Amino acid sequence: MSWEATKIITTYCRRFQIEVFYKDAKQLLGFSDYQCRTGAAIQKHWYLVFCAYSFLRLDLLLSPAYQTWQRQLKTIGTALRRQAQVVIEQLLLACHRLLSGVPNAHKLFKLLFPRLVDLS
Repeated sequence: MSWEATKIITTYCRRFQIEVFYKDAKQLLGFSDYQCRTGAAIQKHWYLVFCAYSFLRLDLLLSPAYQTWQRQLKTIGTALRRQAQVVIEQLLLACHRLLSGVPNAHKLFKLLFPRLVDLS
């Protein structure tokens, strides 16, 4: 009751950012999809979601200065898709490096499935 109108409006304007966070956290980061049974496990899950959200927000903020107009158009979903693409690219490059030294199909099969080769 003692707040001035400007303080009320300023505080209420922060609500939009909170709502956006909850939407992104629930839809994209699995905030409400946990299947934990203990309070400690739920707390760890929440920490991981908050940490992932923080890293994705940081990714959005670190875009180059010449992309300032694009920075406003990016979302957590965009950052998440970009990071997923980077992970897949790195996985494919690692597989390529690993497999490029294998001269024939039998050695490749032995590299990928060592237990099956030992059984024969």
